[in-house]
Amino acid sequence: MTRLHTGRILKDLENGKSDQNRVPRKLTIAERLILLSVVFVPLQQAFTIDIGFPLKPSELLIIMAIAVLPFQRLPQHRLRADGIMLWSLIAVVILSSLYRLLASEPIGFIPGFTRSANVDLVLYLCYAILVALFYSVGRGVSREQLGRAIVLSTWVMGAGVLIQLALGNLGHVDVLELLNFETKAKGLALDDELDGGVMRSGSFVEGQHLGFYAAGCVLVALSYRKYFSAIIAILCLIYSQSTTGFISLVVGAVVVVMIRPSVSLAWKFISAGIAAFITYSTSAGLRTLINYQLAKLGVGSSASDFSGSNISMDLREVKTLIGFEILGENPLLGVGPGRYGVHFFDHTEGYEIPDYYFTLDSHRAIAENTYAQIGAELGLLGLFAWILLLLAVRPKILGADLPNIALWLALVIGVGTQSNWTFLPIWTLILYLSVARREAGANDIAMDDENTSDSDKKIRSISNKVSEIRRKAYRAS
Repeated sequence: MTRLHTGRILKDLENGKSDQNRVPRKLTIAERLILLSVVFVPLQQAFTIDIGFPLKPSELLIIMAIAVLPFQRLPQHRLRADGIMLWSLIAVVILSSLYRLLASEPIGFIPGFTRSANVDLVLYLCYAILVALFYSVGRGVSREQLGRAIVLSTWVMGAGVLIQLALGNLGHVDVLELLNFETKAKGLALDDELDGGVMRSGSFVEGQHLGFYAAGCVLVALSYRKYFSAIIAILCLIYSQSTTGFISLVVGAVVVVMIRPSVSLAWKFISAGIAAFITYSTSAGLRTLINYQLAKLGVGSSASDFSGSNISMDLREVKTLIGFEILGENPLLGVGPGRYGVHFFDHTEGYEIPDYYFTLDSHRAIAENTYAQIGAELGLLGLFAWILLLLAVRPKILGADLPNIALWLALVIGVGTQSNWTFLPIWTLILYLSVARREAGANDIAMDDENTSDSDKKIRSISNKVSEIRRKAYRAS
């Protein structure tokens, strides 16, 4: 694994030019730490520090950024719709947490909870605030700088996959466990000589987490024409065997071709399709993987070749339905952050739930759908704020980079299978879309200025001066 030099990384990130072709300002220490946290965001399980819960390197960097905030002078930005929705969501988290703490519900033993439910709720509250501060500080950097950080994180993600793959094949599972890699979750063995499945999570907790972020990294890398980084992200996506990752990437690409058709884009799409078909035809392992993904969706005739391929999808559907049942019983503020698993077992009657949900202390019930999870834990207020936040960062159809449109679609689809809405890679992609939308708006204003006549510019200048005089007079009164 190539050694990453922090100073070199920060220099590369800071030297990125914004989309407005202006010399970027010098980053504050807090912003540099936030960009570093993005670089290391793939380390969601590997290289974490166990302090009662896994403290991730990216979280440690965010905490350091927050610690220096009182001594920093951050640039002032107008509060945009996504910022309003974010802090509205955090307000709901705080209200829901306080309500549940004051209600003092009697909670006994619950499978999957290794600490008090109230302590767990406070930790979720703190993590939500941590994510909000990460997002707020990160909005001050340019799209180019943030894009560079995400591209660099692709290499960290690839390194995690390579380490897990190499040490796993060499039989050094004990070394992987020493480095806190996930080794128990297994995927389909694409080689007939392998029994018992293969590891597929890389430096993440689960393969679906790796697939979600890998799909996003593919599109960000393509936006900057970093094709080698995009290939690494595609290989990570294949390694993850994530159905949602594949679907979100394909849907995003197809929709982009439909809404912004062009000969060059159609040719690129056709070329990629031909390359994929040739690879599919010549690689038995990849052919097995794709047939397995189709079987999980119940598509084609391959479902019968993979026994139990639909179990995962069926279980996710059940947990999503239970999430909305919990929402129906607690419509305003939900049951509190992190407490889906507390109320899950009150709704299992009539559903087929694996036995290990009731017997293993280490397996915690989660919705694996952020929409259902937020609805159950934060009620309709939280769910509306979440949906409006996603809508607030959507790229404009006209004028936006095509990969960004595909990225937003992949995000909206992908979060439907993620374990928790506080999953930091989700917020990394939302942050990138927010910064890209902000800079696209600034470019629109700049273009309007270029097309404005001299007389109109003078009128606008006089109007601005009058408005400023009125504001000063109002403050003085």
